Amino acid sequence: MKNTIAIIALFFLAASCQEAEPEEQQVQEEETVETTVEKVAVSNDSIIECTGNISVAPESRVSIHSPIGGIVKSVRIMEGEQVKKGQQLAVLEHLSIIQLQEDYLAAKSQYEFEQKNYERKSKLYKQEVISDKEIDQAKQAFQSAQAHFEGLKTQLSFLGISLNQLAEGKIRRSIPIRSPISGSVVHVAAKNGQYAAQDTQLFGLMDDAHKHVELEVFAADANRVKEGQIIRLRTADDSETVYEAKVFLIGKSIEMGGNSIRVHGELLTGKDVLITGTAVFAEILTD
Repeated sequence: MKNTIAIIALFFLAASCQEAEPEEQQVQEEETVETTVEKVAVSNDSIIECTGNISVAPESRVSIHSPIGGIVKSVRIMEGEQVKKGQQLAVLEHLSIIQLQEDYLAAKSQYEFEQKNYERKSKLYKQEVISDKEIDQAKQAFQSAQAHFEGLKTQLSFLGISLNQLAEGKIRRSIPIRSPISGSVVHVAAKNGQYAAQDTQLFGLMDDAHKHVELEVFAADANRVKEGQIIRLRTADDSETVYEAKVFLIGKSIEMGGNSIRVHGELLTGKDVLITGTAVFAEILTD
């Protein structure tokens, strides 16, 4: 009987040991999991994930509009084409261009006449030959003619019409539309033969020589972003290739209607590969 009781006691002791082992193993596994989570958290603290796109500065985008109403002639460029500053893009032709030049020549003659008349009457006034009223009228006529003349002169200069050639009697029927920058053509709205009213958009140009990456970073991470930090970039079309940039400008306000700030990065690699407007996935390395 005693032997039977001893055997039963040993059986329960062995069972209790076997049940304790899984509990110890579970504790060890939980510690391992906690350690792994801590490592992941540390890794995320050194990286800010965000999205953005390849962009250019506002002054690198130009929208060219018609300076005067006219018929579009000789559109000489296509979208994607490279142009140089001062290159002729198209020609505008209209009777109003001729009329403006004729008005200028008439105003110039009137201005010169009123100027001489005012100078002559000024001398007579000093000699007390004419009254105050006459000299005031002469001065007013001169100033009015001068303002009209200078206004037309400014308009012609704005249109690119040479005043020296106009003084020689060379009146033009058309004006050239020239590129104000060197860059690429991103939009062509002008068509041969169409009438373009004043301020009608004709072309869109972009200088991408100084393109950069523009990112949207959550406001909660704003204080972690510093100038000089490295940015790793990937595109949706090529997630394997990694490009690099460097933070050079950090926005100081939250975007309206959102919860992010803009961060700008100078491209260190991929300048010749990345196209303006390309969406990117980015990681800002904070350590």
